[in-house]
Amino acid sequence: DFHDVAPIGFLTLSAQGLILNANHTAANMLAESSDALVGTPFSAFVASDNPACENPTATTSLEPTTHQLRLVRADGTRFWAHLAVSICQCQDTEPIRQVALIDITTYKQTEHALRESEEGYRLLFEAASDALLLVSTDTFRIIRANSRATELYGYSKDALTGRHVTELACDPEEALSFLQE
Repeated sequence: DFHDVAPIGFLTLSAQGLILNANHTAANMLAESSDALVGTPFSAFVASDNPACENPTATTSLEPTTHQLRLVRADGTRFWAHLAVSICQCQDTEPIRQVALIDITTYKQTEHALRESEEGYRLLFEAASDALLLVSTDTFRIIRANSRATELYGYSKDALTGRHVTELACDPEEALSFLQE
């Protein structure tokens, strides 16, 4: 059925956090068969280095919650998952949690690489022996200045930030004409 072939993992958890049902995608993410997952505590797949407050089975709020967690597959490999958790209270039964899982490992790896790249850029920008200004192409206002620019122009980084770049030119009209080309 549609539930089993959905590209998102779906789990149903008991009030105690035991897996009651898992679609094929969730089973594949956790490297276990759907049948083998039934009765297993979801907490068995939550990596121990996640903050305790990020345990999706600990919430008692009836409002849907989302979490980004490191999970551990049955084979021991780790991955990042985005979870959307809803609690359903059926008439005379204990509440159950419905969990949607998406593997976001690639996203997290890209985010980490971008952070490292940005840090490297910041270090290069700041260490440059030339005066460097990062200027908005829309407004021609200074977004960031390095230390050499503060020495050259005699303004602090805060004082340079937000200034129109033509304010630093000997001939502001000529500078604006050049920028608009």
